[in-house]
Amino acid sequence: MREIYRKLLFSIVLSMNLLNVSAQVWVYDYPDVIVKTNGAEHSRSNLVDIRVEQGDELYQPYVMYDKNQKPEGNLALNPDNHWTSFSMSGEVTVKITRLDAYDITFCNIYPLKKGIGVSINGKTASFQVSGEMLPLQLYVEMNNMPMDAILIFADPPETDIPSIEGPEVELIRTTDDLAAVRTKLQSAKTYKYFEKGIHQWGSETGPMYAGYKLPVTSGKKIYIPGGAYIIGTFSGSPSNSKIYGRGIISSAGKDQISGTAGIPYSAVQSDGNNGTGQILEGFVSLCPPHFHLTVRGQVVIDNVKMMSWWHSTDGTVTGHNSVVKNCFFKVMDDFIKLYSDNCYHENNTMFHQVNGAPFQFSWGEQSSKGNRMVNTFIINSIYKNLSGTSNTAVINARSGKSGNITENQKWDGLYIDNGCHRLLGLEPNGGTHRNFEIKNVELNSGNKNVHQKIWSYLQNGIFADIQFIDFTMDGFPVISTNTSGDQPENGSWWFQGTTPAIKLGGSAENKHPETPGTCPGRLFKCSD
Repeated sequence: MREIYRKLLFSIVLSMNLLNVSAQVWVYDYPDVIVKTNGAEHSRSNLVDIRVEQGDELYQPYVMYDKNQKPEGNLALNPDNHWTSFSMSGEVTVKITRLDAYDITFCNIYPLKKGIGVSINGKTASFQVSGEMLPLQLYVEMNNMPMDAILIFADPPETDIPSIEGPEVELIRTTDDLAAVRTKLQSAKTYKYFEKGIHQWGSETGPMYAGYKLPVTSGKKIYIPGGAYIIGTFSGSPSNSKIYGRGIISSAGKDQISGTAGIPYSAVQSDGNNGTGQILEGFVSLCPPHFHLTVRGQVVIDNVKMMSWWHSTDGTVTGHNSVVKNCFFKVMDDFIKLYSDNCYHENNTMFHQVNGAPFQFSWGEQSSKGNRMVNTFIINSIYKNLSGTSNTAVINARSGKSGNITENQKWDGLYIDNGCHRLLGLEPNGGTHRNFEIKNVELNSGNKNVHQKIWSYLQNGIFADIQFIDFTMDGFPVISTNTSGDQPENGSWWFQGTTPAIKLGGSAENKHPETPGTCPGRLFKCSD
């Protein structure tokens, strides 16, 4: 018996040691000042310091200050970013320390649905992250930071990392001129490996900048490791291609290029309508001259973080049967364009700025069918005064075409913190929208304490069977519509337009909060 016990104890200790060996953290570094020109600034943040603790090890990831490049009019309402990313396995403690004059008096971590608790000690806030939560994209809100957003991206360990000296690896150096870069990207070798550092080819700000439209070819993999910062865009018509890693694709400091037909200046542009097997994974896309990711064919977009300041810097456009999952959006136009059929979207997190719609069904002649959206988290929504119609609804359609039919769209899990501009706004200019199922919707007014006129509308189109199932507002079930104002305590939703098409149902009537005045899923009372 003693021998059995000894063997069991040895097995437990060995398992614990193996677990400790496998648990690890990877952080990335960049220069103190990366870009500071043409209204843009990417530099090391002097507002917050972030550390990642695992066991006896303490890691310091780079925290980037991403200045609002377009602080004009309503766009000035968008807060600057202070963001960091790291990869990890096991469990870690994240510690955020303020470097300004203020102590932390409150700290909220969004999405609230993730249920991440925080402890505060003077200038430092701490919380835990475990491997099963990954990938995780968080917005950390603190006192006395009205125009600064702290964003933390915790990624799972990377896979398919090529050896920098492997025989199938083409190493692209920061010192390579553009001709060499293009040659290497089109060579026969499978992997194209951008080394760490800043990759830049000239100082032009317009469409003649030499680093735009770097070639992407079929069957090749472009690897951008953490620590690599590419000032440029990628373009091609590939199949079975992959762009991935933990590095950055950026056009910060360049000009907006949004008037050119065909949107050829997206951070990643794929024009092959029949392209299949495309993968975009893990990297960060900053300040593109036009859209972030435009892929005309079939693609899987996984864990890509997108942030921008210009109008017309939309998030994703994809072809039929595509997947967009685990992504983060803080863009300045539409987040996900639902212009294709049978696409799947899951576990996407969105910081809603003053322009654009999280889900856009049309801006012209587009229509689609059979799309699925599962577990979407809208963590903030910057309020602005709204006209009767506006391209800011969470579920939106504008400028459609008579005769077009958009149908059979399903959401399951739509979690909105801190209110929203508008929940539903469909104005398809004579087109038809029908058979929408929007299930498990939780809309909280949050710290604002009052609703921001969460009214919605359907107009200038044909509508049928727009069904909300289990829709709660501040924890109260929505069971009716009215035309005067949101009344969550009465279960009434302020709505304008063709209300007969709206159906409200489900078991939400049993979901009143236990204590009046509290918000389900929040760490504080609504009145706090």
